[in-house]
Amino acid sequence: MEKNKIWKVIVNPHAASGRMMRAWKKIKSLMDKEQIAMDVAFTERKRHAVDLVREAAQDGFRRFLAVGGDGTAHELLEGIASMALPAGNLSEYTLGVMPVGSGNDWAKGHQVSHRPKDWVSLLKEESFGKQDVVQITSGGENAYMLNVGGIGFDAMVCRRVNARKDRGASGKILYVEGLLYNIFHYKPSPVRVKVDGKEVFSGPFYSIAFAIGPYCGGGMRQCPGARFDDGLLDMTLVPRLSIPTLLTKMPRLFTGSIDRVKQLVFARGKEFEVEVLAGTEEMMEADGEIVAATPVKLSIVPQQLNVVSALK
Repeated sequence: MEKNKIWKVIVNPHAASGRMMRAWKKIKSLMDKEQIAMDVAFTERKRHAVDLVREAAQDGFRRFLAVGGDGTAHELLEGIASMALPAGNLSEYTLGVMPVGSGNDWAKGHQVSHRPKDWVSLLKEESFGKQDVVQITSGGENAYMLNVGGIGFDAMVCRRVNARKDRGASGKILYVEGLLYNIFHYKPSPVRVKVDGKEVFSGPFYSIAFAIGPYCGGGMRQCPGARFDDGLLDMTLVPRLSIPTLLTKMPRLFTGSIDRVKQLVFARGKEFEVEVLAGTEEMMEADGEIVAATPVKLSIVPQQLNVVSALK
């Protein structure tokens, strides 16, 4: 069989707080039963998946499966994009994610089941869709985004959550705790934001969320109107507000109604630019990983990526 029809499966054995390997045995058994052709590799360190994808792509593989969480999926995207975009052939690649990590927000947005049997059925049926990819440029370097990213206390929350995960903690409560902690400790900086060349905000801010998909942070919806395949990037910006106001509005992140808060700034476009006007640089996270620092430019890649999806 040609390698571009074989799934390169990349397993993160440390995902799901150590439960990964038990889950993988069941997944592999189901894939073998359905005679799904695959070649398996296991990650050994952070960002190892990026290297594994690059090597596999050079060897002719074009179908990739992440068995892990959003962080594993992000690393596979980084590997795919770094190989495909210079060659202009992103549309030749397919990415799938078996959601067995902590957040699994990308899979939730694509209505991908957590049940291995249902997920393997999507592979067997070749239930594929297309989605946008965002390129993040900072300091002459590029990173990529599959789902949701953020600047401000979004990035600080991710740094805190990831640090606690590294110490063995798990669960959706990590995201809520991280959000509450940074509401009280984060110091806003003044920024300027442009969308497709037009300034939409200038001043102190708490958070800027950018989204291709609707879910982040274990089920929060910072940009509830985001769509994977509309060729546009959504933004929700939280200016400097009082802590009581922030706390009263926070439940709307979980109900998909944050876009009804009049004090916030919303935008949609193909290219965003963010620069800090004073103070220290701000970090940016993408798919839960710190990838850049301001000033940054985010742009929709012209080609779309094929993905395993249950969306109809």
